[in-house]
Amino acid sequence: MKAKTDIKKRDWKIGLIATWGLITILTYLSPLLNPLHLAAGIVAIVAYPVILGINFLMLIWLLYRANYRTGLVIVFIIAVGWPLHSSLMGFNSTSQQPKQSDLKIATFNINYGWNIQAENRHNTASLAAYLKNHKKPDILCLQEYVHDIGEWLLEVLPYANVINNRPYRTAILTNHEVLDRGYFTFENYENSVVWADLNIPKKGVVRVYNLHLQTNQVTDDSRKIRERGLDFDEETAKTLWGILRNYQQAASIRVEQVSTVLEHAKTSPYPVIIAGDINDVPISYIYRKLSYGRKDTFTERGRGLGVTYKGPLPFLRIDLILADPEFKVIRHEIIGGDFSDHKPVVAWLRR
Repeated sequence: MKAKTDIKKRDWKIGLIATWGLITILTYLSPLLNPLHLAAGIVAIVAYPVILGINFLMLIWLLYRANYRTGLVIVFIIAVGWPLHSSLMGFNSTSQQPKQSDLKIATFNINYGWNIQAENRHNTASLAAYLKNHKKPDILCLQEYVHDIGEWLLEVLPYANVINNRPYRTAILTNHEVLDRGYFTFENYENSVVWADLNIPKKGVVRVYNLHLQTNQVTDDSRKIRERGLDFDEETAKTLWGILRNYQQAASIRVEQVSTVLEHAKTSPYPVIIAGDINDVPISYIYRKLSYGRKDTFTERGRGLGVTYKGPLPFLRIDLILADPEFKVIRHEIIGGDFSDHKPVVAWLRR
């Protein structure tokens, strides 16, 4: 009798682990699920960090209980998703020291300059100090760019060329010769794409795309949930559902925006760099399409979590720089400070 009970108990454990492993692996498929056709991809993206965290807690518990055999199974389940884990956390050694000749590119969602306007002297001074104490970027890609803050930036960093299709709020600033330029405008002024072919001495011509893809419109709802804390009720459930619905709708729009950009990039006779605020995470379908065949400067040279967004949704890396294989990524930095609800991202590339 005891033997039968032990067998049933063992079979139940095996079934539980197998089911959990299947659920975990299904979340790893999120980059393959087009949100335009499968809303399940959005659920997988949201569930992924929770499920990954549970796996690590299970592993710690199993090791504590000296259940090494089951622990190895959990290690295997975690390891299967390594390509996704490595896109969220950088495990690179110290970056190389950039040379003067390396191409320095930065992307920054400046949030209309609300945090660095003249009346906010502390932030204005600290950003100005950073910009003056560091070699200014050869190429500066700005999102949520407005004319007033643009004038202030040009006083601190005098760039010869500002590529911007006003009133759309995406801009490329550079001193290099502009051979060609263009724009993709979407339904609102907040989100757009600007591109330029830049003639860079001793490096040749490079095409740069600055993206600000469809916004999720979930900031206010996310803040409400954080304020409620662990108080989960019907109102919280409705708010969560609203967040998922808005995210799915925005992600579907981003799919079309990214398709437009990638089709255009295919026609480029020059190496391509894509930078900007994509409003999506590295485990998304959007990121997979954009980064395919390109080097993500964070995964190449970044360390830690690489968080670039400081809003109510935690631990998001939605600002990035992607370079064609012709470029070698030398260094990747994320700049701290209270300049915006996003952090500036800087990369050094060698060609």
